[in-house]
Amino acid sequence: MNGRPDLGPEPAIVAHEHHERLDGSGYPQGLHGGDIHPFARIAAVADVFDAMSTDRVYRWRYLPHVTLETLVGGMGTLFDPAVVKAFCEAVAVYPNGTVVRLTNGPVGRPQPRFRADPLHRGGPGNPAGLVPRPSTLPAATSSPSTQAPSSRRVS
Repeated sequence: MNGRPDLGPEPAIVAHEHHERLDGSGYPQGLHGGDIHPFARIAAVADVFDAMSTDRVYRWRYLPHVTLETLVGGMGTLFDPAVVKAFCEAVAVYPNGTVVRLTNGPVGRPQPRFRADPLHRGGPGNPAGLVPRPSTLPAATSSPSTQAPSSRRVS
């Protein structure tokens, strides 16, 4: 990037700092909080999502909702809370067409949501935000969150 002064210093800073974490547990410098460039904080969240939601030679990819749970779990310690919230609002927890079965039994397709609260689950009478299951949908056999990550493959 040294040959591209028109790009400014940000791309090199992001490439160098996107593995840093708010609590200082990242690398290569162990930077804390405000010492991490804001663009690197964004790249860190995108990088973790990409790494977890992509097949690797040693494991299958994680489903988006599992990956987002990991990011939300790291809010304030590993990841910038504002970045994670914005990311959760932009990414589909369950891809279109996904059929889910809740642990308490209901089966359906999640409704698209565009709300400020990334963890919104639905409303009164429908706390999971599910679309009623049409009789043409195949019955789900298990909850994705109860399967071991290495035992499921997402196509």
